[in-house]
Amino acid sequence: MPAPTLRRRRPKGRHAGPPRRPRLLPPALTTLTVTAAAAITLTATSNGLPTAGPQIAPSGERPDDATSALPLLAGGAGAHRGAAASRSQERPELPARTTPPPPAERTQPAPEETGDAQVLDAEVLAAQEAAAPVPAPEPAPEEAPAEEPGFPALPGCDGEITGTGSNGRIAAGDLCDIWQRPFKVRADAAASLSALNDAYTAEFGEPLCLTGGYRSYEQQVALKKEKPSLAATPGRSNHGWGLAVDICDYSYAGKRWDWLKLHGPEYGWDNPAWARRGGDGPYEPWHWEYTEGVAALSAAGRG
Repeated sequence: MPAPTLRRRRPKGRHAGPPRRPRLLPPALTTLTVTAAAAITLTATSNGLPTAGPQIAPSGERPDDATSALPLLAGGAGAHRGAAASRSQERPELPARTTPPPPAERTQPAPEETGDAQVLDAEVLAAQEAAAPVPAPEPAPEEAPAEEPGFPALPGCDGEITGTGSNGRIAAGDLCDIWQRPFKVRADAAASLSALNDAYTAEFGEPLCLTGGYRSYEQQVALKKEKPSLAATPGRSNHGWGLAVDICDYSYAGKRWDWLKLHGPEYGWDNPAWARRGGDGPYEPWHWEYTEGVAALSAAGRG
């Protein structure tokens, strides 16, 4: 679109000089002027004011002077700003745009606290059981007292005696063979001596070694002749009653001797006091007697 030009009226009269060609505004200023005029027109139109054509500079002013157009531009811009402010005041205020809240997170129902509940129930139950009275236990049935172990009988020997006969001449039925032949002792003494021998064998791995047992009257006479200082008077030795034995020499020394002294009396056999060191008779640690049978003879006046 060509830039508009400003035309000045030609003066008339005798002083009128030669006509001058109108000067055109520079293109940049022309564009700025048109823009300002359009803005003023738009402002007037929006405010309901009558519009007019392009503003013409008053007579006597040079339109080509750039400084003369600045007030017009400033006025147009101010009018435009005022109109814009007026329109902004007349416009209804729109509600503030709010951001919708984010959708609420779906929460799953809390799991049932079965574990804690079970623990609590168990603790309550345990407390109730602890507080409950504990019934007294029923008394255990009384056991019958164990029978005292009897001494094992030797083969063909029941431990029973008749009590007949005399020293060195007792009944053959009252005598029993023992583990070491040819020695014999009275039946009741044989049973207890066999039990002592079993315990001794378990301790030392071999049976108790013997050198003598029952002696007949004739054997007592022969031994007295052989050992006059050691052998008893015939008919007065407890060997003649089948109530004494002689043990081997290694059995009355060391651990074996200590064991016999400790456990022999438990089975009814002992080294008599008169045969010990400092006793009333000769020192005979090998001589052992069945104490129960000897005591019975003494009580009967036959010892």
